[in-house]
Amino acid sequence: MFSDIDTIAALATGPGPGPIGIIRISGPLSLSIASRIFKPHKPGTAIRPRKLIYGQIVEPDSSLVRDDVLLAFMPSPNSYTGEDVVEISAHGSKAALGAILDLVFSLGARPAQPGEFTRRAFLSGRMDLAQAEAVADLIDASSSRAADIALSQMQGSLSREVGQIREIVLSWLVKISAALDFGDDAGEFDEEAFFQSLSQQALPALDALLEAARRGQILREGIRVVLAGRPNVGKSSLLNAFLGRPRALVTPVSGTTRDCIEEKAIVQGYGLVFTDTAGLGPSQDAVELLGMEKTREAINQCHLVVLVLDISQGVLAEDEALFQQLKNKPLLVAANKSDLIVPYHGPDEVPQGMANIPWVRVSALTGENLDKLAGSILSLVHRTNTLEFNVAPNVRHRAAISRARKNLLSILNAKGSLPIELAAIEIQDAVNALGEITGQTANPDILDQVFSQFCIGK
Repeated sequence: MFSDIDTIAALATGPGPGPIGIIRISGPLSLSIASRIFKPHKPGTAIRPRKLIYGQIVEPDSSLVRDDVLLAFMPSPNSYTGEDVVEISAHGSKAALGAILDLVFSLGARPAQPGEFTRRAFLSGRMDLAQAEAVADLIDASSSRAADIALSQMQGSLSREVGQIREIVLSWLVKISAALDFGDDAGEFDEEAFFQSLSQQALPALDALLEAARRGQILREGIRVVLAGRPNVGKSSLLNAFLGRPRALVTPVSGTTRDCIEEKAIVQGYGLVFTDTAGLGPSQDAVELLGMEKTREAINQCHLVVLVLDISQGVLAEDEALFQQLKNKPLLVAANKSDLIVPYHGPDEVPQGMANIPWVRVSALTGENLDKLAGSILSLVHRTNTLEFNVAPNVRHRAAISRARKNLLSILNAKGSLPIELAAIEIQDAVNALGEITGQTANPDILDQVFSQFCIGK
């Protein structure tokens, strides 16, 4: 077990060579260590708070120069961790950074554990636990929309919403405790107002957070889009066009794609996980049949299906049959190979039922209307999932919110028959569950679990 009063150090930038690498040192020995190994370029220059100083890293005993660097010192408590922090910006070679870290460790610092800098920020009160987790979310964000949500939560959006619900529940815990401890001296306990507050304020707010968690999962993992259709309509070509590279094998041979191919693309700030699938249709080939079964599994798990047609052939009976199988999913039609025909066979020329869903004329070969197809995909996902929101509770948050909701439902479902002492226990458990999200009631095991998922140096 490491002490949080140790001085720690680690590389704060990504592994591997680069133009710049930043070494972060945090703890009581930070300034002392920096003073022993840093030689300012201009003699007599002192290390001053929040001033970037140019100089060299030298070995204290031999005066051997290790690198030309920039050094910044952030004194406690106005630093990321709330402790004295020194950051050294050096050249990004493994040799240069390794030599500097070795010097820092030799003078009393120890290697930081994963997430230890952010854990210290939490322990010093610089951020709560939900904000700390948002730091990791921001680092891992693979789309600009996911980054926006992570930044919002880093700035406290989720913490505020959880805090407001917790405040409502906590206020009733105080009133119930007063009624139990002081009886008539505390005044009459308003049961009706209590039940009304839980059912009309706290519970709907918890439900809204659970819905935000579901939508946030879509945002974190990507919007799953399946490209489905009969063989040889251009599904693989469409995937390659979205990715801008030849990921899927494309040939004139029907049934080339035998397995599902999954790739992620960033489209208009959102992560879309495209799944190219085996063509659906009659077949006696055992391998093709296995591929079709995987296609159906992908369709069942996706958020949206793009039914790809070879519009140069018009709409065939097989296309109509696929439409009937897919029509209960969020669905749009990509009328592919439009470069082969003039005029376009559009919705006015297709079966009436299929004309009621979005159609986009597209050419995977020329790129015609790819942007329009992407916009239609996002528009349809927005209509079915409402992806405009400012908080996205993660799996841990969702579990805590669900526990708090269960506690409140236990009270409401037993309205009028649950002794006030038992109601107090349920309310206390709800308060504790919500406190776990922001860290107010989180135990060391929860903290270990949260920060072990961080990278070293953050």
